[in-house]
Amino acid sequence: PEQVARVKAVRDAVGPDIKLMVDAGRRFDVPGAIRLGRALEPFNLEWFEEPLSGECHDGEAEIAAALDMNLASGESIFSVEDFARVIANRSFDVLMPDLCRIGGPSQFIRVAHLAEIAQLPVSGHVLPEHTLALMASLRNGTYLEVMPWSLPLFADQITIENGFALAPERPGWGYRLDLDALKAYQVG
Repeated sequence: PEQVARVKAVRDAVGPDIKLMVDAGRRFDVPGAIRLGRALEPFNLEWFEEPLSGECHDGEAEIAAALDMNLASGESIFSVEDFARVIANRSFDVLMPDLCRIGGPSQFIRVAHLAEIAQLPVSGHVLPEHTLALMASLRNGTYLEVMPWSLPLFADQITIENGFALAPERPGWGYRLDLDALKAYQVG
């Protein structure tokens, strides 16, 4: 299929040593995700992300068991209790809690600790200016998703060296809001 050709083209362009992940965008059913996942396995992916809708965790467990590569998910899970269930069911191999959706820093850390006990890695999902500090505090923290959406709102920017985001040494979260940039979103 077209998805496999795209992944092959990217893998051919970047070579075998670059970590490559595929986000399926929650578009497949279980059989379709397994078929696509198996077709993608030769490309040595770091993970196959969110092939099913966020609520189909039993299906994710079936996919994770069927594939020889990591399945990543969790950005649409809203409670620590739900994460505990997917960890117990081995629904996926990499947990991706979203700091905003899970209920803030304390809940994010609770999920990360549950994952650590289960020997599972955690990848921070978006909002990197706040997630970076949390990820830097984890033994099982792996990747930080940096999307450019919120970057213009901050006076300080994330420093990336050799592919690694460096945790700031500034106070608090380490990033100051750009108050002039925020004026564009002012209501009233």
